[in-house]
Amino acid sequence: MARVCTTKRNELNKYFNTQPPASRQLTVLKHIHAIGSTFVQMYEQRQIADYDTSRKWGRTDVLEKIESAQAAFDSWREIHDEPEALKFLVTLLLKERKS
Repeated sequence: MARVCTTKRNELNKYFNTQPPASRQLTVLKHIHAIGSTFVQMYEQRQIADYDTSRKWGRTDVLEKIESAQAAFDSWREIHDEPEALKFLVTLLLKERKS
């Protein structure tokens, strides 16, 4: 899932650099970007928490992570019925198979 989110985030970064016009689709894509970026960040932070025993987590750090995750869930609620959001969800659920 982290790989899919990283790929989608990078694709959307390139697309946003083209200065697309404002539209509902652009809004949906910005939400997907936020969701994917947050997933990748939270995955990285979880790896640090699991394997870097020297890292100390402060209350402010933790609250920022919680707020970020909450914002991603809020974004999903905003777009969950949109075709592009459903397509993104399917890519998260499918596992790439090697032939």
